[in-house]
Amino acid sequence: MLLEDQRFIHEDLERLEQGISDRVLDDPRHIRDRLNRDHQISGFLDRIQQQSKRLLDIYNDTEGLRAKEIQSISTGDPFDEFYKQLNEIKDFHRRYPNEPVENLERAYKRKAPGEGESATAEIDNLFTGEEAYGRFLDLTTLHEDYLNLPGVQSRRITYLQYLNIFDQFTPPHCPIKRPEKSTDQYFSYVGRLADYLEGFLRRTRPLDDLDKIFASFGSDFDRAWQAKEVPGWGEETQAVGPAAPVTEGTGEGTWCPACAKEFKNDNVYKSHLSGKKHVKAAESRAAQGPISNGSANRQVHGTSAAKDLKERAIAEREYRIRKLASTMETVRSDTRVNVERKQGMTERERQQELDALFADSVDTSLRPSGADDESDSSGDEKIYNPLKLPLAWDGKPIPYWLYKLHGLGVEFPCEICGNFVYMGRRAFDKHFNEARHIYGLKCLGITNTTLFREITGIEDALKLWDKMTRDKKKEKSGGDNVVQMEDAEGNVMPEKVYYDYECPYVWPGLVTPLHRGYLSSRFGLPSLSFYLASTTIMLYRAALVSQVYLLIVFIAKFTAVALPENFAPPNNVDEFYDQLSRLGFAKDGNADDQSRFTAVDPEHGNCRTSCTLLANLLQNATFFPGPVYQQQQSEYWSSQQAETLPACRILPSSAREVAVTYLVTVFFKCKFAVKGGGHASFGGASSIEEGVTIDLQRLNTIRVNSEGTVTQVGTGNRWIDVYQYLTPKNLAVVGGRNSDIGVSGFTLGGGISYFSERYGWACDGVENYEVRHCRNNHVQMTEHSQVVLANGHIVNVNLKNPDLYWALRGGSNNFGIVTRMDLATFPQGQMLGGNSVYPLTANASIIAAYQRFVADLPSDPDAAIIVAFAYLEGNWIANNVYAYAKPVTKPPIFEEFFAMQNLSSTLRIANLTNITAELTTYSPTGFRQTYRSVTFKNNAEIQRLVFDIFFEEMDPIKDLTGIVPALAMQPISKSVIALFSKNGGNALGLADEEGPLLIIQLAVQWSNSADDSTVYSTTQRVIERSVAAAKSLGVDNKYIYQNYAAKGQEVFAGYGETNQRRLIEISKRYDPKGVFQKLQPGYFKLGRF
Repeated sequence: MLLEDQRFIHEDLERLEQGISDRVLDDPRHIRDRLNRDHQISGFLDRIQQQSKRLLDIYNDTEGLRAKEIQSISTGDPFDEFYKQLNEIKDFHRRYPNEPVENLERAYKRKAPGEGESATAEIDNLFTGEEAYGRFLDLTTLHEDYLNLPGVQSRRITYLQYLNIFDQFTPPHCPIKRPEKSTDQYFSYVGRLADYLEGFLRRTRPLDDLDKIFASFGSDFDRAWQAKEVPGWGEETQAVGPAAPVTEGTGEGTWCPACAKEFKNDNVYKSHLSGKKHVKAAESRAAQGPISNGSANRQVHGTSAAKDLKERAIAEREYRIRKLASTMETVRSDTRVNVERKQGMTERERQQELDALFADSVDTSLRPSGADDESDSSGDEKIYNPLKLPLAWDGKPIPYWLYKLHGLGVEFPCEICGNFVYMGRRAFDKHFNEARHIYGLKCLGITNTTLFREITGIEDALKLWDKMTRDKKKEKSGGDNVVQMEDAEGNVMPEKVYYDYECPYVWPGLVTPLHRGYLSSRFGLPSLSFYLASTTIMLYRAALVSQVYLLIVFIAKFTAVALPENFAPPNNVDEFYDQLSRLGFAKDGNADDQSRFTAVDPEHGNCRTSCTLLANLLQNATFFPGPVYQQQQSEYWSSQQAETLPACRILPSSAREVAVTYLVTVFFKCKFAVKGGGHASFGGASSIEEGVTIDLQRLNTIRVNSEGTVTQVGTGNRWIDVYQYLTPKNLAVVGGRNSDIGVSGFTLGGGISYFSERYGWACDGVENYEVRHCRNNHVQMTEHSQVVLANGHIVNVNLKNPDLYWALRGGSNNFGIVTRMDLATFPQGQMLGGNSVYPLTANASIIAAYQRFVADLPSDPDAAIIVAFAYLEGNWIANNVYAYAKPVTKPPIFEEFFAMQNLSSTLRIANLTNITAELTTYSPTGFRQTYRSVTFKNNAEIQRLVFDIFFEEMDPIKDLTGIVPALAMQPISKSVIALFSKNGGNALGLADEEGPLLIIQLAVQWSNSADDSTVYSTTQRVIERSVAAAKSLGVDNKYIYQNYAAKGQEVFAGYGETNQRRLIEISKRYDPKGVFQKLQPGYFKLGRF
């Protein structure tokens, strides 16, 4: 039946080829399924080889059986032959009735999931969990064997280190000496390691011709061994001294024929030669006569040959390990990364990852092969990212200079997180709120994790927690002895204060004058401030010492602030004085004088006293130096601001609390600062040394009216908060282009926006600074933004107060503390935005195009461009920031710029939140900063001159640590100036005939405070030379944009003499004592006091 076998084999080969074809066309997503496919194909190829060999034997017909069968069929009766074979088949099945019939067609066919396809259990058994189906090596057992080798026990290396040196067999990486390599233990170790690597290759590359590769390893080794070029196995150099006899015994040491003993150490062998035992043995051997040369030569030759064979076998295994490791270098590198990653995981996380890997593989194996191909096709593109940079919003790696700018290559270790290392400051700051850090604190027994920001050491965390625990216990024990009472309005206070408060003979003499406004009108002081002083003296005169706490109770009722639970009155006059002393006061002997209680420290005691009193009034809003205080300081944009340290920081939650903080601070004549977003560049702008910083970040309300035309915004918001609130509603306001900037300072200084060409600047978009103020003995509040004036009143500012409304539109912080604004709101959907980077050689083309763009800008009010030149990571570049208020990819007004060849671009259609967040990445926090600004007429020649001056002055200092100098140009078109006059105009002092203008902004970022003077003097020279060049061309202008100005620049003089004089007059009217000029010295002052 050879012909039947021949036919069967041909059919089998065709089925095998079809099975291979079906599997090659399949493209499994998971590595597990891919390995299963490859192993099946490998099995089919092996069967093809076996069947082909059988078929070839049949065709060769060495025994003539095939020819005989053909002859019988062709000459005899074909039916007889047929029935003969049929009877043989029946006879076979009678003898073996249960013999299964193999359906090869079904066995080779690629079955779809759900058709009975068996699970890939064989693949699961081929790999360990650590190998992850061949993605990583699992050398843990071999690592343990390595650590137990002779010569290694004293040098304990980690598994990660072992992955780096397991294929290194020569010093200094391998401490094992050549004699120690001849041991059976080492021979077995290198054998197992070579076998593992070879087996790993066979398991992961079943379709490669590995036998050919391994054979090449053997031939290469033979050549290297003959040439004595195998590393670590060359000619041995002999030690200085008498030559030792040829080695016998185990072949691992030096043999002494006289003593018939082997020495592992040459020095021991040499020293024993002078010993009595050896001398006696040598004399005895000499008496027996010399050994014949033939016998000695045979012994030497036999020992040397055995040693050479063993060394060659060991060297051959080492050589194969090197070759195999070089073949799997990618897998080895991935294994190192995986081990480092898993070292930061818990055992539970490792198990979850392994389960997820298996579940994912099962899920993909059950999914039809054609499913989701179309949806996933776009994700199959491989991204070239050799430096492993983080991915940007578009899924592509961020530029390397941006990676360096944000310090993403800087390591920040955290001991609490198990010495995990975070790359970059942003990731480090973010991790304090992540599960890993919180879990680490909980393992230390720390439950309140909010106060442990910036603390990474275990010892520091435990010390702080211990102190907090002790303070809490002390506070609780002190408060347990005080009986608490509650009045009709829900205010809780000690029992003694409660009865004093209810006493009718005290309040008529103390409260009634205040309600009548008598004290305020008579003495010209804020009523609350005067009450603070006069009531204390009146209580002292009446010897009602405990009644001093009525002052605090009244302030609490005035401000709707709850008192501390352990707030208790003194029991006698001495205790009263002691408590006042702890508050920062001391007696000075004059019982009738308001100054009876004076500050202890003449320089800073008044501010410290303010802080102490405010800590009692606003206990959850007052922060002294400590972890939370430091975290709040670190939120400033520039290092100069963060380094300016106040005596305390107050975070009021309402305009009422702002007013109380202001009144208490002013009463003690303490200097203060007000912080909105904290994005000023110089120290003291929104911070104050040893004063009180009023941080508005908790004034973060945002509300839009039902018509979508006005948005109420608390001045503690940043623009990112406003945009994230309005973007889902398809609304926008005239706000910052860098979304990390605060609302208040940006708007009070003018505020250039992407929408300024159509709606004006941000200050022109404030419809109402609405205020509440004190009238008829109670506080009235409307539903708009608020301003705290110098007298402590919270007043409404809009067109009904035209002078103050005009002054606030560009007048900065000289008139009050703005706590809320009403901003004009308009519809806004998707828009075009992004940055394009150009080579510096394109500067001339960019400047010429920008001059024409500024002139044509009124023709398209949806367009905006910022042109900037900067030095980043060793390269001078040009960077254009584009924005177009409509979702148009190629606006005609940008055509000239888009025709230029750029180096990179992020232009896309996106929402306002996305586009403004991108610009934030170009100005990271934590660096030293400086701004300078000047304004010129729109002229290409002055642009070129300013660029040349900037490049000439900055190039010599470009190597300062962390320096990033930038020169930016922004337009003020005629159409924008025309919008300055709406709603009564603003205070900026620009007229229509002056436009179009260009704002020149010089911005420098650097790291080292030692370079401050160099940077400041250089930037000043750039501005001075630029102004001189502009005057020579007749294109200069007096205006200085406040938000880009440097400390010392005369901003209000640039508004014009008329506007400056009007601002001073308004300031005198609303702030006659100059509180906001003297006690709030930060930022830009009017200069009249």
